[in-house]
Amino acid sequence: MKPRRVLDRWTIQMVDAQADWDVWEYWERERFASMEQHLTGGDILFDVGAEHGSMSAIYTKFVGGSENMVLFEPSPLFWPNLRMTFEANNLSPPLGCVAALVGDVSRLATHPDFDASMRDGWPECAWSDVETPAMAYRYLMSDAATTPTVTLDDYVRDTGIVPDAITMDVEGAEYFVLRGAREVLTNEGPKVWMSIHPDLMMRDFNVDQSAVFAEME
Repeated sequence: MKPRRVLDRWTIQMVDAQADWDVWEYWERERFASMEQHLTGGDILFDVGAEHGSMSAIYTKFVGGSENMVLFEPSPLFWPNLRMTFEANNLSPPLGCVAALVGDVSRLATHPDFDASMRDGWPECAWSDVETPAMAYRYLMSDAATTPTVTLDDYVRDTGIVPDAITMDVEGAEYFVLRGAREVLTNEGPKVWMSIHPDLMMRDFNVDQSAVFAEME
């Protein structure tokens, strides 16, 4: 782990590989500004596609602490980084952790290759002290056999945790995350931020980005 200054505003302890990125002077500037403006302490934030956790650590500042965060991340290799990032920044375990893909249908993996059960506030797969340097993404299109999938609607029904806001970066599966959150979006009206990947949407699902906007409407 090493410290890195983000947008000349926050110093975050990050895993070495991410701290060495040369993007932190400008990365996600508009997203951070909008989230800081519109989130308030006590808001429950669903962070869908939490990756290494450095951005999640900044989001905790907008919602009043990690106890208001629910992290969704399908890659078991990112979960040790997430846990170590939170611990290095003196953050307690989040309100919820979901080691699963997020999509429009909840299903168990047919050939699971990691342990998603919880221990001491983190998925079992988070309990390693080995940093993952690679972009070890898992995709809804290609990794459902080895990775469980959950919808946001089912998660809310099962846990009773209702988001005031959702942020997502899901590598092209945006449309399907939204379809799996229709009840939450309709009934609860959370604030939503998303990264849209039109190239990956078309490559993996033959879905145009206009479908995302149509679904939101």
